[in-house]
Order: sequence, then C-alpha cells, then structure tokens
Amino acid sequence: MKPNPIIKIVPVALLIAGVLTGCGKADPDPATSVAAADRAIQPSTILLAERPAETVSLASALETAANGSVVVVEGRVGGTLNPITEGFAAFVLADEAIWFCDEAEDDHCATPWDACCENPDKVKALRVFVQFTDESGAPLQGDLLDQVGLAPNQTVAVAGELAIDAQGNRRIDASQLWIAPARL
Repeated sequence: MKPNPIIKIVPVALLIAGVLTGCGKADPDPATSVAAADRAIQPSTILLAERPAETVSLASALETAANGSVVVVEGRVGGTLNPITEGFAAFVLADEAIWFCDEAEDDHCATPWDACCENPDKVKALRVFVQFTDESGAPLQGDLLDQVGLAPNQTVAVAGELAIDAQGNRRIDASQLWIAPARL
C-alpha cells in the first residue's frame, strides 16, 4: 500500500500557516508614524502661486546645467504613458520641444502626453524624472494627482537640484512646483 502524499503535506501546511499567522504586524511605533508624516508631501510648502520669472526650458537646462546645479525649468508632465508616480511625490517632465500627439490636427490619441508620435530617442533625451524629497534626500510620500491636482500633459515649472548619475540618468530633486492654468 502506497502512503498517501496528502498525509505528508497537511502537517507541513499547518506548520507554515501557524508561522505566518504568528508573524502579524506589531502595533505601529509612534516614532515611525511621526517619521512617515514628516515624509508626506505638504502641498502648501511646494506649490507656487505664480510662474517663476527665471524659468528656462528643460532642454536648455539639460544642455548647460551640471550635476548639482539648481535649476528652474518648464515643461510638460509626460514623455511616458504613466508620468505620475503613485504613492510618491514624483513625475516625469518632458520638454515642450517634444511633439505631443494632441498637437496634430487629426488628434486620435487617448494618451497624448506619452509622445508616442515622436522619435523615442528624442523623447528619452528631453525628459527627466522629478521627485520631491525631504532634507535627507528621501522621496516624499503622497499623490500629486490627488493632493495638488497635477495631471498628465499639464505645463509646469519646477525648481530644484539637477542630479546626474554615472549612467547619465537625470532627475531633479524638486522643492517647488508651479502648475499652469489648464489649456482650453
């Protein structure tokens, strides 16, 4: 008579279930909750009421600014299908020199901000990741769509520090954001 394989599996499954049940989350540490609140985006501290006067195009800044330079750039939220990061205060900024699909007379594109009508190499060269960070450089948590009304394809200005890593990836550690009035 062959041994039933289920008889061997049941005790192992019960042991695993017991271990997993015993590994529940502990009560939240108040210090951790305060730290998380400190890393949450505060719209009133980042939003600007008016467009900064010293704004340059993103393309111009990427040509001239060095790693660590403070920049104030203008562009559009886009250059990728999902330009706004969920859960963190971050988005992709693309230069206005990119041809967005809604600029075509026969606009039929449901997601014009992704610039799918443009040369992909040009899009890659003229976009940058923007993130809002705390004093230690950690990304702030939050939802820019819900908390500040940021949406794909909006024109914005961003002030922050340009960071370029060894692979040439670029990002702006932002401190301020201006959102242009909606286009008609």
